[in-house]
Formats: sequence, C-alpha cells, structure tokens
Amino acid sequence: MASIANRMKPAILVVMKPIDLGLVQARRKKIEAEIDNEQQRHQHALGALEDELEELLIAERVFSKLTGAGAAQQKKPETHTSGKPDGLPAVAEMIKEALAHAVSVGASGLKPAGLLSYIRGKYWPTAESKDVGPIAWRMWQNDQLEHFNTGEYALPDAEVAKIRAEIAKAAAKALSPKPGEFDLTGKLNP
Repeated sequence: MASIANRMKPAILVVMKPIDLGLVQARRKKIEAEIDNEQQRHQHALGALEDELEELLIAERVFSKLTGAGAAQQKKPETHTSGKPDGLPAVAEMIKEALAHAVSVGASGLKPAGLLSYIRGKYWPTAESKDVGPIAWRMWQNDQLEHFNTGEYALPDAEVAKIRAEIAKAAAKALSPKPGEFDLTGKLNP
C-alpha cells in the first residue's frame, strides 16, 4: 500500500465563486453608455467642423464675387431656362474639383449641400440640388467616389493621397530658401 500512496499526489481543490451575472450586465451597460457618449461627442465635433466648412465655402463664394474672380462664370444663362449652362465643365468634374478643394482645406469630404455650395459659388449660381446630388450618387455607385455614413462624398483614397502629396510638395517648395536666403535652421543657402 505504501507504493500506491507514493504514486498518488495530493490534489488541490479550488472552489470558485459563481460569476455574478449582475456585475457583467452592469459593466456591459457602463461600456454601452461610454460608447454612446463618445458617439455623441464625435457627432457634435463633426457637426461643428461641417458647419465651419459650410461657412468657409460661403465666405469664399462672397469674396470671389466681391473681387470679381469668376465673374465670367457667374453670368446667368441667356437662353436656357433650366439645365446646366453651356460652356461649363461636366457636373462630375465640378464635383471632383469641389472634393479636391475640400481635401486641400483639410476636410475629408462634402455633403451634397457642400458640393452644391461650391458649384454655385464658382460656376453655376442657379444650380439646384437635383442638378448635383443625383450625379454624386451615381458617381459613388460607379466607384468614382466614396460615400460615408455621415452623408459625405469623398474622392477615392488614391486621389486624396495624390492631392495631399502635391500640397506637401508645394509647401516644401515654398519653404525652400532661394540662394542667398537662410533656411528654417538659420543656415545660409548657397
């Protein structure tokens, strides 16, 4: 019997408390509340940025009118009662330009109202939402644009990256000192 006793090792019996379902449910509710709070904060921040972007687009349109920039494009069509005036780029091109402009000012995209505001300010003062929105939607359906849950349209990532690279290149060129000028570190450029 001594040999059997030597072969048996003592077993440790661990008694675990049953999981308190109430604690799990309370933690889940707390996390859900935190998620809701973060989503509301995020939506509020996005709303503020969208409002500011709309205001900037309006200001840009007003400044362009006051300075006479784009005066040729702001003429009302002479014989057309509806539809796009002759001589303007295709609406799809105007939409892409508006989205590229949005990227250049730091936005990720524009809602249809922002697209319309840009197009009205630069090209077509009498444009209506029905002239722009459906075309943006069709461009998204044809994979020419991205569409976010916020309702914004955006250029595809590759085009956004290209625009940002061009902006960075232009900024670097603008910051590069000319011969005989000092660079940002204080060194003289030969």
